[in-house]
Amino acid sequence: MRTSLILFAAIALFVAGCTTTGQIPPQDPLVSGYEPRNIMLSEMASELGWTYETGPGAYDYTLLSPQGDQLIFRIGTDYLNINGARWQQERDAVEKRGNDLMLPESTFNYVCKHFGRHDLVR
Repeated sequence: MRTSLILFAAIALFVAGCTTTGQIPPQDPLVSGYEPRNIMLSEMASELGWTYETGPGAYDYTLLSPQGDQLIFRIGTDYLNINGARWQQERDAVEKRGNDLMLPESTFNYVCKHFGRHDLVR
């Protein structure tokens, strides 16, 4: 009795281990949206009505609001400095075209919500 129970359990585990997992069908990017979504710093500045410039460091870009708020992005890192507070993005900022940064769109959405511009959230 005990042997047949152990044998039955062993066969069940063997069969369960040998089964293949189901395939995930391809997803249509027009329905689900392309991932990851990006936004350029220049586009972000124009949508918010802010300006951006290089500095204060050699690898930094600063986004400035008319009210004096500043956001500092560093090339090659996933950190964002908002008025002295350090926040982490989902991935690194990448320099494009020599004077622009490619950022995750989630950063733009977060900044819009942080500064009360909910109408711009995508």
